[in-house]
Amino acid sequence: MVTAVEKHEVTKPVLINLGMVSLFFVSVSLVLGWFMGKWFNRRLIDPLLSLKEDVDRIVKGETSGSGTAPSYENNEIGFIAKQIYSLTERELYRRNQQLKTLNEELERISVTDKLTGLFNRHKMDDELEKAFYLWKRYNRPFCLLMVDIDNFKGVNDTYGHQVGDAVLREFAEILISSLRHSDVASRWGGEEFLILCPETRKHEALILAERIRSKVSERNFVANLKITVSIGVCEVKDHNTIDALLSEADNNLYKAKQLGKNKVVDS
Repeated sequence: MVTAVEKHEVTKPVLINLGMVSLFFVSVSLVLGWFMGKWFNRRLIDPLLSLKEDVDRIVKGETSGSGTAPSYENNEIGFIAKQIYSLTERELYRRNQQLKTLNEELERISVTDKLTGLFNRHKMDDELEKAFYLWKRYNRPFCLLMVDIDNFKGVNDTYGHQVGDAVLREFAEILISSLRHSDVASRWGGEEFLILCPETRKHEALILAERIRSKVSERNFVANLKITVSIGVCEVKDHNTIDALLSEADNNLYKAKQLGKNKVVDS
């Protein structure tokens, strides 16, 4: 027995079933894809983006300084993140130490006379202001020694500036070996030096000045030169300004020169 059936009556149910199955699989795939995408972002993309932001903050110096890495999941990304964070922190610390060392060296250079290694006039100005303030405020005594190398121009003219520079360096060594830790020595200009002696009365300053004068006169300098110095000593008392104090020390130095040099003179 043969029955005639239209083609579409046979294919329609099949197509419907195929469509439903396809829709099911597509729906399942979309849902799985959405969940996998969320999982992938949470486990991989988000930690990587977070790591990038953390490293950027470290490079910009925006870390908290706690030295601990941000919280990451305990997986491969978390391990890599902690390693990168640790390396970045160490590199940042190293660079900060280099910068600190460089700044300290620049500070040292800015207050030091290049030739003698003593403080320069700029640094001594600061020290004088501190000492003068302490005297005005708390009556803390201090003295100044203005020291000048006698006939130094003749050394340069006769032996040349290289020998003259060597004499200045050797003289600076004598100063450093003669002073107390609290004393401050500076190259005031040319062959002239200024010494600040905190917590010192004039009789103590005179003993120090005589020690320096004696050491210099007894030493054989470069090229077997014999050098002497003249020293003016001054103790702060009724001076209204630092300039007045410096002027008195300078006048005493001038008197030492007039008396034949290689002398110590006080007010």
